[in-house]
Amino acid sequence: MGARAWTYRYIWYEFDETEFSFYSGILNKRCTHVPYSKIQSVNERVSLLQRLAGVRTVNIDTAGGASNKALVISYVERSAAEYLRRELFRRKHIEGEEGRGAAVAPGSLAGRGNVLDGAAAAIDDIRGVFAKDAVNTGVVACEYRLGNKELLLSALCGRASFGLALATVMAALVVMATLAILAVLADGATFFAATGVPKSDLMLVCGLTGFLLLLCLTMTWVIYLVGVCLSYGGFQARRRGGRIEVERGLITHVFNGIDVDRIQSVHIHQTFFQRLMRCCSVSYGRVGVATGEESSGSSSQLETDRLVVHPFLPIAEAWGVVQGLTPEYAHAPVASTPLPKVALRRAITRRAVLKGVGFWLAVALLLLCAAAFAADATAAQGHAQLGDFAAAMLIPGLLLCVAIAAIEVVGAFLWHRRSAFGFDNSGTIVVNGGYSTDTVIVPRRKMQYACLRANPLQRHAGVATVLVRTAAGVRGCDERLIDAPIAEASAWLDWAQPEGSRAV
Repeated sequence: MGARAWTYRYIWYEFDETEFSFYSGILNKRCTHVPYSKIQSVNERVSLLQRLAGVRTVNIDTAGGASNKALVISYVERSAAEYLRRELFRRKHIEGEEGRGAAVAPGSLAGRGNVLDGAAAAIDDIRGVFAKDAVNTGVVACEYRLGNKELLLSALCGRASFGLALATVMAALVVMATLAILAVLADGATFFAATGVPKSDLMLVCGLTGFLLLLCLTMTWVIYLVGVCLSYGGFQARRRGGRIEVERGLITHVFNGIDVDRIQSVHIHQTFFQRLMRCCSVSYGRVGVATGEESSGSSSQLETDRLVVHPFLPIAEAWGVVQGLTPEYAHAPVASTPLPKVALRRAITRRAVLKGVGFWLAVALLLLCAAAFAADATAAQGHAQLGDFAAAMLIPGLLLCVAIAAIEVVGAFLWHRRSAFGFDNSGTIVVNGGYSTDTVIVPRRKMQYACLRANPLQRHAGVATVLVRTAAGVRGCDERLIDAPIAEASAWLDWAQPEGSRAV
């Protein structure tokens, strides 16, 4: 504690006319200078103990290349963190960008809050021991919150929730299949005679094991849902001047503030359940950075490349949220170019055969059964057991493989039906469909490069892969669409060239 207190005395920062400077170190001095124009976002992460103490950890992201790390200032008083946030963005906007936020029209609240917002506000009012007085960080022009229904559905419709629910269903099917196989094997007494275990005891053990497995999976799913709801407690997405601010979290509070000019793309994502309810989530692509070495967390973790500004809302209202928070991106191109018919055949081959889980599981199952039958053929009489077990497993296993293959084929049909791309003077839109749908709008000025890729089979079919890269992510982020028609893809590439045609 004495060493930490001594080190803390040699940490300070200062504001210059053109850059922010951060100094640290006693023997090994470290000095970091960040120009205001290079600041991308100012983020905060606050644990429960930090909230009680009234301090925060501030991360300043600059998007400075593939090895970029956030500048981390740990244990800053809450009032000092608010002042840091305000001053960094204010000084950044002074350099020719001050009037940008004035054109934002005030927006209404989407959702009037949920049952956790009251608790989040009460905790927020307790600023902490060392927080000091609040600092005015600017006027809010537009703000969105989550209602009770949106909060619950955000947890239920997430990918992890779907995975846990699917794992629970699959575990139940495996348990029932195991009990059915044991019942079938009971007709031949050789199996149970060899094991020395009565049939009733073995089935009871399998049933109890399956019940405990299902109970554990169900409890894990419930705990996950509660955790997601707590992580979205007090959710607020707002436009303040020239930046977007998102804060959430009832226990661990997370704050993200990103400059509008640093937004790389707009994402409208629909999971399988969200598609059924005609809803979606809205997020912005941003330049991801690695966590700084001074952070108390793991230095190997990367910040997410998307800033979620609304986790669950009707699809008809999605573009209204984008227009309210970022009127700079109010216009979006139309995905007017669907995929050709040949793309469906290629998608079925690619998803159900070359990368098909069901197909290769069936091949492995047939090989194992053949090996089991061959082993029984060479075994002594009265000791042939693998063949009986393989014969009992063959039909249920093949049915499972066929079901998986059918799901993959249906996914290929949905992908072909819902995928498309388009472009106009404002930028490019890429839609990748399937059981879930991801729509990405990349503004023209945020495109790092565009290219077409076509292997010999694609050239023979008259299709190509459309690929556009933005700066989102520490190594760049590629948005692509496989098997787009070559004529429209070539026209898009001509449009994307620096000297290409801008008329659409």
